[in-house]
Formats: sequence, C-alpha cells, structure tokens
Amino acid sequence: MLLVTVFIYWRNSRAERKVAKAYAAKAHEKIALLQASVNTYQVTQAERLVSREVLREVEERLSGSINQLGERFEKLGEKLDGFVEEQISHRTGG
Repeated sequence: MLLVTVFIYWRNSRAERKVAKAYAAKAHEKIALLQASVNTYQVTQAERLVSREVLREVEERLSGSINQLGERFEKLGEKLDGFVEEQISHRTGG
C-alpha cells in the first residue's frame, strides 16, 4: 500500500510540475509582451519629450529673432526720421 501511495504521489506531483511549467511558460510570454509594451511606451514618451524640448528651443530662437527684427525696424525708423528731418531742413534753408 505504501508503494502505491508513493507512486500516486509521484505521478500527481509530476503532472502538477508539468502544469506549473506550462503556466510559467505562459507567464513568461506575457511578461515579455508587457516588457515590449512598456519599452514602446517609454520610447514614445521620450520622443514626445524631445519634441517638446526641440519646439521650446525653436520657439526661443524665433522669439529672439523676432525681437531682433523689431529692434532693427526701430533703428531703421529712427534713421528715416533723421533723413527726412535733414531733407526738410535743407529745403527750408535751415
């Protein structure tokens, strides 16, 4: 009877190990898929972050360039004012 009990336990234990291995294999597959998904998400987030940083840099450069253009137009206006005043003073003889 003891031998039969040991045999049944061994056989059941062996079957349980096979089932456990199958579950473990499926779990590893799911983990691999989840890791791939997380990696893809991280790459996407990094790309978005980089895109935002690049956009900020471009915005800063454009803003600086626009400010410089404004200053140039102001200087051009001042030069034109001076030129016009000079022309008027030459015509009026003063």
